[in-house]
Amino acid sequence: MLTTVIHTGTLRRHTFVDPLRLLWWRYCHGFCFCCPSWWSSSPSLPLIEQWEFAVHQVLANNSPLSLGISEQLHDCLLVVPSVETTTCTNNNEKVLKKKKEKKEEEPMKEFPIRGLPCPPYYKTLGRRLCALHSLQHNNIKQDQSLLISPPEYFAVPAEALGFTELMAPTMDSLPTMADTVVYPTVSSVKTWIQNAGDVGIVRLLGMRQTVGTTTKPWVFLMPPCRKDALLKAANQPHKATKLTVAGRARSKHAHRGTKDQFFGIATGSKETKNIHAAAIVERILDKAVWINLHVFGGIVDPVLECRLENGYGARWAVVMVEEESAVEFRGFVEPQMPDGHEKGWKH
Repeated sequence: MLTTVIHTGTLRRHTFVDPLRLLWWRYCHGFCFCCPSWWSSSPSLPLIEQWEFAVHQVLANNSPLSLGISEQLHDCLLVVPSVETTTCTNNNEKVLKKKKEKKEEEPMKEFPIRGLPCPPYYKTLGRRLCALHSLQHNNIKQDQSLLISPPEYFAVPAEALGFTELMAPTMDSLPTMADTVVYPTVSSVKTWIQNAGDVGIVRLLGMRQTVGTTTKPWVFLMPPCRKDALLKAANQPHKATKLTVAGRARSKHAHRGTKDQFFGIATGSKETKNIHAAAIVERILDKAVWINLHVFGGIVDPVLECRLENGYGARWAVVMVEEESAVEFRGFVEPQMPDGHEKGWKH
């Protein structure tokens, strides 16, 4: 077990300042500040920002979530990233910023629910609701009988990755669209959040539920660490070598893939290997279609598991210390396969 942990900051409520931008838009477009309809979404703002604003208004003003079962979940949705955790101190991360490895992406279906969400989560909710509405609107135009987008349109089925999910993700009651277009209203978004509840919010953020999924405390239902913290944990130096922990893990996995070569060939200098490993971790975080925070195998701390559509992924151990989350990189994972341990996960 690796002992290096990366602290990711205390969860706290922040005052949201982005509505000031909306004030400026309204002022420039001559809207009356005293009009009750002034706070409704309108084409003045870009579409995605309208969705983000509508979600924030619901969560910040008498949120149905804060009045329900999860005050912590409400705080997580609005928390703003702190400045301290955005600075990369590891030399390998600095090198990665200067030199990005260009890798050929395999063709994948672009599910709207994809990638590790980052605080403030209301922005992710707004963007994904916008994407789902656009997808549903296109489907309705093609087939008038299709009122709701089936799950396979927005989330990868658990069975496709070899898992069994306790509750399949559904989006049966998306916020209504004004005049069959894609402009949201605060009232329709509030209705959706009331109907979806905590579980619906977590599903829209991409978190999945299996037998071992951690459900208490509620903060564990959310991705507990931002992308930069997870990358930093993966780029910590390995004690026994000059590789990073991710570089060491990649070297162990590189020989297993005989067909797709997901991890590539572990050759070159230590620095090159570390850069390649960091690029793989970043790709997993950006493109993950399966995110689960669960406990298995008798371990105490929950494990954050992120997987791509092809089944490859990575794991981090997560601990909570005085309301702060800390992570340590546990390694990469292979696609599920029968008798995987006996076959050494070679495929």
